[in-house]
Amino acid sequence: MRRFGSCDLVASRFLAFLPFLTLSSGSTGESLCPAPDPISPCTCESNGIVDCSRANTSEEISSAFGNVTWPSTRLSVFRLMNNEGVKCLPEGIFGNVSFQEIHVLRTGLVTVDPSALLTSKDRLEYLSISNSLLEEFPFHILPRMTHLATLRLASNALRRVPALASSSLRDVMLFGNRIDALEPGWSTPGLESLDISYNPVYKLIPGLFEGMPNFKSFLASACNLGPVLLNGTLAFHSDALIAVFLQDNNIERLEPGAITGLNGNVQIFLDGNKITDVTDGSFRSILEVLASGEDGAIILWSEFRSFADRFRLSRLVQLRGGLLSSCREPDQMRFLDQARS
Repeated sequence: MRRFGSCDLVASRFLAFLPFLTLSSGSTGESLCPAPDPISPCTCESNGIVDCSRANTSEEISSAFGNVTWPSTRLSVFRLMNNEGVKCLPEGIFGNVSFQEIHVLRTGLVTVDPSALLTSKDRLEYLSISNSLLEEFPFHILPRMTHLATLRLASNALRRVPALASSSLRDVMLFGNRIDALEPGWSTPGLESLDISYNPVYKLIPGLFEGMPNFKSFLASACNLGPVLLNGTLAFHSDALIAVFLQDNNIERLEPGAITGLNGNVQIFLDGNKITDVTDGSFRSILEVLASGEDGAIILWSEFRSFADRFRLSRLVQLRGGLLSSCREPDQMRFLDQARS
């Protein structure tokens, strides 16, 4: 059985930081870059990877793109990393140059003008603005970003996320912001993963997942969803669902119907909460569904409390033929056996 734990989460987040350095520079073999001096402090590699991490202001970046003739306007990657001077990506900052990927990491960036991204609307596949000071993002342009598959806006200062609309998005990462609610009405038919962990989301409004027929994993750890997970909170509408992460939410109990739309192979992570009873009706209905598959499981306990070690789950409640089994101590096993009857 494949078990999805925080190791999968850590690995996916780590890999999301890595730009793809092997993108082709074109069949002609010619450099995609102008001479280095006119675009300084930005640099450009022959395969079209532009790095402006040494820029002091957004004006310096605008000058590199707007005052210089580029051999090609179709470049691969833009990078801005470990930079406190650039506060915004203003209108026209990239001139008429477009990118497949944009990586912004550990910066003082606060705002992004929609036009800065729309120059790449037909090509951009990966957009990451993380560990920065981003307060607002032009979510309304997403329907026009026809190739954008990954949107990573993690560890910023975002407070509001409207209902998103996109036919191309596959992964949305919003963890580590200041978001207190998500609006329902999303139209993201291709979305497979949504991560809102480590936000002060006090509740999830019913209907959030209705427009996600291909959804696979929901990550909402440490979101203050407790003490009671209310009826209709997590109503999934995807047969592809495989994992739901709800660790460290101070959840004490689930109302009947709190989690619906499951299948027999979903793994639900509830470790780090305050749940003491798995025999009530709310859990019984979930267990009945999970028992129909091979990989369905509810994880209630974790021995290791640090984020880095939480994947070392040694206390697992797993369904086998409709029964609960566990590697916990015998007296705790008797507690779990109550769910069998």
